[in-house]
Amino acid sequence: METRRMVLLFAIATMAALSLIASGCTQNGSSQSQGRVVFTVADAAANMGAVTSVKVTVDSLQVHSTANGWVIVSSSPRTYDLLQLRASGNQSLLADTKLEPGTYGQVRMHISKVIIADSYGEHEAKLPSGDLKIVGGFVAKNNSTTAVTFDFLADKSVHVTGNGKYILAPVVRMQERQGAQVDASSQANVRINGGRMGTDTEFGMDEYGNVGVGLKIAPGLNLSISENGNIVGNDNDEHGCKASAGYSWCGVLQKCLRTWEENCTNAPRACTEEAKICPDGSAVGRQGPNCEFAPCPPTNYTLYGRVTIGPLCPAEPCSRTFDYSGVRVNVYDAASKTRVARVSADSNGYYRVKLEPGNYLVNVTDTAGNSFGLPRLDYTQSISIREGHVIEMGFDIDTGIR
Repeated sequence: METRRMVLLFAIATMAALSLIASGCTQNGSSQSQGRVVFTVADAAANMGAVTSVKVTVDSLQVHSTANGWVIVSSSPRTYDLLQLRASGNQSLLADTKLEPGTYGQVRMHISKVIIADSYGEHEAKLPSGDLKIVGGFVAKNNSTTAVTFDFLADKSVHVTGNGKYILAPVVRMQERQGAQVDASSQANVRINGGRMGTDTEFGMDEYGNVGVGLKIAPGLNLSISENGNIVGNDNDEHGCKASAGYSWCGVLQKCLRTWEENCTNAPRACTEEAKICPDGSAVGRQGPNCEFAPCPPTNYTLYGRVTIGPLCPAEPCSRTFDYSGVRVNVYDAASKTRVARVSADSNGYYRVKLEPGNYLVNVTDTAGNSFGLPRLDYTQSISIREGHVIEMGFDIDTGIR
């Protein structure tokens, strides 16, 4: 049987004067330091039996980076019939916008409604959570196009309760392709070709609305929806607490919890002994009534990151290595174009530099100020340093070796 899925895709490219294609998106000018981002929706789900239509309404789409925080790329509600997209084999455009180059580690899509039609009519499906927040990285790079596909696996996402009610708990496969070609001239049929595979991870949502790698509603689970709207499985109680996982209902805190992890009381709780690694390599633990991580200690630098250069061979395995000790990271004042700092990367390509608050241009060269023997390319990125902030900026240089 042919496997069919729903696809949400976005591609990043650095180009000038690109038009905004989808309504409800923000366009932040035409600087060549920005990246183009294309979002599409498609469906290639497996045979859904009696289901004749799955209409998903997406209200908004946001992406997150350390440098820029959450950025709204679409805020206009649009409805997609996934099975109609499956029949056409097309990818329908959700948004085409621009982003500042850098690493974007999270994507948040808000789904407000799902209507599923079968031989008995239309039914509103229950969503464990309307927010699909995926923690998975992609990088917007200068002079390159990266296609990131969110592949909604409808056959794993749609569930039916014992009394015929539908539940949609999205299961998504995230794939990143670098150096892809994207044609978004037709909103109803965006075409993506080529590219080198990067991230390839499957995320899912469980009956509690949690999203993570390997999570999903188990197949064959005897599901029902309680009077208060919670999803109840074989061993879930009327509050949706999963007994087999050790959860029970806490009336004081109004939530499911495991008593060995958290007391059912308003009294302060003991924090777990997790640690967070800070940019300077030190570790901090959880503290306070909400068990939040303590602030990282002040660092002696404000900008850090890694330079990578590749591929070094036309195919894997590759025995060649690159000596990153010859890489120089150059920082210029954005207004005067005067160089204010130059630092060397270590043998693995990592660098760090201390800068005063302000606006800067950053690029990478070899020791002679050239582009590593490659055709002359501009690897310059812009950045704003604010008081007390530490920014991560990576450079991924494509040699063109294929």
